[in-house]
Amino acid sequence: MKKDKKKDSKRQEVIETFFGYFLVIDIPLFLISLILSIIIKDFLWQQILIKLTIGFFGLIVLFGSVALITNRAKSFIGNIFQKLFGSFLALLFTFVVLSSFFTAISFYQDKDQYAKGSFENVVGVAKNVTFRSPKHDSNEYIWQFDLEGKTFTLENRAITEEVYEEFFKGKKISITYLPESRFVVDLTLNEEE
Repeated sequence: MKKDKKKDSKRQEVIETFFGYFLVIDIPLFLISLILSIIIKDFLWQQILIKLTIGFFGLIVLFGSVALITNRAKSFIGNIFQKLFGSFLALLFTFVVLSSFFTAISFYQDKDQYAKGSFENVVGVAKNVTFRSPKHDSNEYIWQFDLEGKTFTLENRAITEEVYEEFFKGKKISITYLPESRFVVDLTLNEEE
């Protein structure tokens, strides 16, 4: 019995040491990417750094939630609550981390096209349009839509649902975007209509 407790204690210590070393590296990376994203004026590099900042922050929360799961609470109810809440956070922030880092990589792959100004263009009628409302604003804004078999996320344009219904719905639109990240550089009504 004492051997099992000693073994568990040693394993717990190794895990905590790993998390400690990881956080010593991750927290400065988070702070550096945050500061650089504020200082750098180049739009594409700023987007890359913002995504990295979100990813590094997500890793902090992810490992904090894993620590919650592995920590033993003093009561049975507390232990179950910690494990459920920690599992939920771990799952949620795993998605946030992966999404942020993959987006940062695709932005980085677009840097040459962005520097050259060589964007791709597609024309068509938007389908499967979804809207999203930020917490600080009651308006619904375009979030995602499909156009000619490709899905685009519109993070840099504030087109409300009312504006979309009045000017864009059912009409051909022209999208200029970066090829890897599908970051929308420009969205206009198609002039040929």
